[in-house]
Amino acid sequence: MKRHDTHNMTRGAAALTAVALLAGCAGLGRGDKPEPTQAESAAPAVALPAEDRTAFDEAVAALRAGDNETAESRFAALAQRHPELAEAHANRGLAALRAGDDETAREAMARAVELEPDNAAWQNRLGVLLRRAGEFERAEAAYEAALDADGDYPPAHLNLGILYDIYLQRPQEALSHYQQYQTLAGQPDDEVALWIADLERRL
Repeated sequence: MKRHDTHNMTRGAAALTAVALLAGCAGLGRGDKPEPTQAESAAPAVALPAEDRTAFDEAVAALRAGDNETAESRFAALAQRHPELAEAHANRGLAALRAGDDETAREAMARAVELEPDNAAWQNRLGVLLRRAGEFERAEAAYEAALDADGDYPPAHLNLGILYDIYLQRPQEALSHYQQYQTLAGQPDDEVALWIADLERRL
């Protein structure tokens, strides 16, 4: 395992609502690794007409089946009809990410967090996409927003640590977030322990 941005590492994290956050690793850059498979509740948070609720469920099914192009198209149509539906934007972003379309994924995730800024998982995923685009300051802000929403969300601590360690050269802050990740993760990560030891030797 290399140092990575994790899209939804949820070792011990509470389940999120209203979005299918599945495994996926599409052309990940240095330090990334696949996330574990996890399907969250797919029920939209707002009431939809019966036809659109069926369309939402079908889009989720396509996402779970790995048919990312179909899922992205269907969530895009739902987002156009219901621009207030944050789950449609978030799931569209996930489908686009898994299909290798980072630009669409970033736009969709940015819209999702605009609608629901207190969703730690979506902020974390946006941070990953921004980091991959080389927008390190915006990635930092997204990870911090994830922690503002949930200070005990392990993936945001890990990803912020990686950002500071590898990309921003801020080892002391990286160390702090790695340590917080290890505390919160439930089952400490042996490789993160090696990163911590390496930083402690260098500081």
